[in-house]
Formats: sequence, C-alpha cells, structure tokens
Amino acid sequence: RAIECAQSLEAGGASRITIHARTKTDGYRPPAYWPWIARVREAISVPVTANGEIWTLADYFQCREESGCEDIMLGRGLIARPDLALQAQQALRGEELTPWSWQDLRPYLIEFFDTIMATFETRHMAGRLKQWLTYLRLTYPQAEQLWQRIRKEKDPYRVAEALRDSFDQRTAYDLTG
Repeated sequence: RAIECAQSLEAGGASRITIHARTKTDGYRPPAYWPWIARVREAISVPVTANGEIWTLADYFQCREESGCEDIMLGRGLIARPDLALQAQQALRGEELTPWSWQDLRPYLIEFFDTIMATFETRHMAGRLKQWLTYLRLTYPQAEQLWQRIRKEKDPYRVAEALRDSFDQRTAYDLTG
C-alpha cells in the first residue's frame, strides 16, 4: 500500500515525502527495498527522499540509482560513519575522498560527551556514549577497543578517562575532582 499511502499524503498537502523503504514489519532489518521508492516516486508529483540501509558510499549511490532519487536521508549509517555525507558530497563533485580517521572524530566525541556531562543524570551519562560507540565500532577498530573498555563502566569520570586514553591525549575533563 506504499503508493496509496504516498498519494494520500500528497493529497493531504505533503510537500515532500521521505520513504524508509521497508514495512513496519520489516523494521530496521535489511534489505531496504529501494526499487519500491522508484515506484512510489513515479506515482506522485511531490519530491521524494530515499532512506534505508545506507551504510557506505556504495550504498548511497546504489540507493540513488535504484530509487531514482537525488535526495537521500542518512540515518544509522551516518552514526556509524559520521563523514558519510561529506564523502557523498566529495564524490558528487568529483573530488578525492578523504575519509575521517579516528583522530578526526576526537572533537565530536568530546563535544558529545561534554554535552552529556552537562545535561544528563549521572546514571545515564556512560550509556549515551556507549550507544554511539556501538555504531562507530562498525567503522573504527578504536571504537571497538574503547567500547570493550567501558562497556561495563557506569562512572562517567572513568568513561571520560577511557575516552581521553583512546586518543592518547588529555581531554578538557578535570578528572581530579
């Protein structure tokens, strides 16, 4: 009923539709059915954005080809590979790809954990970083090492210390008190 749903959304005034390319029953399990996005796109006149199972640059281009969409929404793939959108832009411009290293992620991880330390209850601080590391482990071996070190840790200051150590540098955290 994907086409019928999209036509109803369009009739109801939607100005753009993003399609996840799976059913509710499929959830987040692969595969994403990008050819179905093309069918829906052809049946409506509003712009369509494709989404679903885009983890790599190859996935990005395959989704564009199979869906016929120029606009792509990145979800979990961007969490696992935070430079994926930049890589796509570079590739579209014909530029040399410069994938981020673990060291390139350092300021983002530290800013993320700084925000957690400032806004979350102590009991939730470590868990938020662990959630991101779960995805980063798919791309960065160093994330796997850090995750293994902190996976049972609940003390945010010990987590901060492990985060610092994973980059072999002191972070902005004052761990002395």
